[in-house]
Amino acid sequence: SRINWLSLEPGLDYHVLEEGKGKRFTAASLVTVDYTGWLSSGTQFNDSRSRKQPVRFKLGINQVNKGWDKALLAMQPGARWLLKMSPAWGYGEKGNSRVPPNSILLFDLSLISGEQSQFNTDDFPDVKKITWKKTASGLEYFDLKAGTGKSPQTGKNVIVHYTGWLLDGKKFDSSRDRGQTFSFALGQGEVIKGWDEGIASMKKGGKRLLKIPASLAYGISGSGSIPANATLIFSVELVP
Repeated sequence: SRINWLSLEPGLDYHVLEEGKGKRFTAASLVTVDYTGWLSSGTQFNDSRSRKQPVRFKLGINQVNKGWDKALLAMQPGARWLLKMSPAWGYGEKGNSRVPPNSILLFDLSLISGEQSQFNTDDFPDVKKITWKKTASGLEYFDLKAGTGKSPQTGKNVIVHYTGWLLDGKKFDSSRDRGQTFSFALGQGEVIKGWDEGIASMKKGGKRLLKIPASLAYGISGSGSIPANATLIFSVELVP
């Protein structure tokens, strides 16, 4: 029978086979899924169900593919969807051992269960596996949890918890280690430029990773334990 596809994003279509129920999982949650995958020709290339081996992975950090991340963040526990994915949402120009380059893929994907992320800001993230969003300034960010309400206004005080690392994973500062939040006036140059920009579009209760180039941090001079020309990684929570 003809499938009535709905569009989740351009190049990523879905059809609901079974509705789920309950709270959706957030990024970094550990989820368990069953799946069957086909090429657009109809050739099956993988099937966890026949092996009776569901897969477990952390959601939202591109551990499998971008299409799965986007769909599973939108699915409720117990849901089963058909997915049709363009190469951009799958394995792109490179493909993998089972998928040829530039392949359109079809998946029958079931969200069996998961463990909701209690994001630990003391854990250095795997920066290479994260699908960062990049701004015109060179700042990169990834939302671990969306906040609520309006973004803070320039000039107003904001309160944050944060942890900062160098690219090699060395932690150089953490408000959580001190057990004290940090407050500053947004957009007034009281903090590095990457913070002023990266926190301005957050909402209260939100948690975000920031990847800040040296030009938006401490530049060619560095600061204390931060060397010259250092790219910095921060996890920041905008405290309600």
